[in-house]
Amino acid sequence: MAKEKRHMKGRVKPGDVTQRVGVEQIEARGVNVKQLREKLIDAAGAEFTTYYYYTILVCTLQEMRTIKKFARTPALRIEPILNL
Repeated sequence: MAKEKRHMKGRVKPGDVTQRVGVEQIEARGVNVKQLREKLIDAAGAEFTTYYYYTILVCTLQEMRTIKKFARTPALRIEPILNL
């Protein structure tokens, strides 16, 4: 097992984030930290979803433009080859 370090000794158990300085300061200002955390998680999920759908939309539109460009290219038309 790893040797225990001096800075690891204290009153807060490993993984406990309730007694961090930032959390204590936010709570001191009257903010419900658990509710804030849930709102931030929901907002991050909404941002990710919006980015995901926007990326798919942009890729689809670019693909449609490429297909239209190839369809208009005279070199790819079959009619001149068939009229030999």
